[in-house]
Amino acid sequence: MSKFIGKNIFKLRSSMGFSQEKLSEVAGVSYQTVFRAESKGVVPRGGNLGKIARALGVTESDLYNDPDKPEKIETTADKSQLITTLITILPTLNENELGAILKLATTFSSSGSAKKDEVG
Repeated sequence: MSKFIGKNIFKLRSSMGFSQEKLSEVAGVSYQTVFRAESKGVVPRGGNLGKIARALGVTESDLYNDPDKPEKIETTADKSQLITTLITILPTLNENELGAILKLATTFSSSGSAKKDEVG
C-alpha cells in the first residue's frame, strides 16, 4: 500500500504548483523527506506524513490510495482545515504567488455574490 504514497504526494504537490522544496518548507519537513517519499517510496516517519498530508489538504489515509483507480484521492479537508492550511502557506509565498491567490479568491468571491444576486 505504501507504494502509492510517493505518487500521490507528487500528483498533489504538482497540482498545487509546489516544488519539493516549497512543500518541505510549508509542511515543516526536510527536503530529503519529500524527495525520498516521492522518488524512493519511503514512508515518512515521526509525524512527517501527517505534516505533508495537511500541507496538501488531504488526510494521511488519502496518500495510501491508488491514484489510478476510480476512487482517486480527493481533498477531504473541511473548511476549517482548508483555512488552517492557507494560513500556514501564505507567509511562505512570494509576491507573485500571493497576487495569483488574491486574484483567484476575488474571482470566486465575485462569482459567488453574482449567483446570490440571481437567486435572491
